[in-house]
Amino acid sequence: MPKQKKVSPEDRDQAQELAYDAMMSTDGEEVMRLCAQALKLDPRCTDAMLIITRMPLDHDQAIKSLKQIVEMAYEDLGGAAFIEENRGDFWYLVETRPYMRARASLAMEYCDAGRLEQAIAECEAMLELNPDDHQAVRHTLLSAYLQLGDLAGLQALLPRFQVESEAIFAWAQVLERFAAGDEAGARRALAVARNLNRHFEAYANGTRPLPPEQGGMYEKGEESEAAYICSVIGDAWLDQPGLVDWLKQQPAT
Repeated sequence: MPKQKKVSPEDRDQAQELAYDAMMSTDGEEVMRLCAQALKLDPRCTDAMLIITRMPLDHDQAIKSLKQIVEMAYEDLGGAAFIEENRGDFWYLVETRPYMRARASLAMEYCDAGRLEQAIAECEAMLELNPDDHQAVRHTLLSAYLQLGDLAGLQALLPRFQVESEAIFAWAQVLERFAAGDEAGARRALAVARNLNRHFEAYANGTRPLPPEQGGMYEKGEESEAAYICSVIGDAWLDQPGLVDWLKQQPAT
């Protein structure tokens, strides 16, 4: 872990701007060059370290590096006192965002590595800091609950967000109601889910195979969103006993 060195506010700001430029670039060489420049100005530039850590590593290596980045960003913010003072309003302070991006990356890495309890702990802690969830950490948490088969966690999460306006949560609500034995509730949830994104149903009833992994960019109501929903809840949906057959029996609307 780099030792703290005195960095001027100007160098820190310039390093952050270089890191932002790296986030926007699609040229791998340019990304590395910008991050190297940022870290030369500020060896503790969280976003620059985070971008480099996203380069291919195995899960254990990535988790180790991400934990170090989170710890450094935590210290640079001011530690526990700063966290407690700003809990609940975190994202509205721009200086917190590199730390939050690092924690979100760590949560996703835990989830991808199958370390689901740790992923859940990270996500739940982040939602305490930023209840409005500008980073969509709720989707990582949703995935972890489903992979773990934690119906109680899922039932606690869903009411915290607007199921009626977010297709991924609407389709998750169908799964949750069916798993809970509430078929009438599942049918009501299905009507909402179909209205928000009908494309997912072809994957959910087994008519189409799950698509390749979909990143975070999608358009609401479109096929791209359905592919993203598959990446988060598709496996859990297909693994839920009886759910595919039940869906096939539901009349089209």
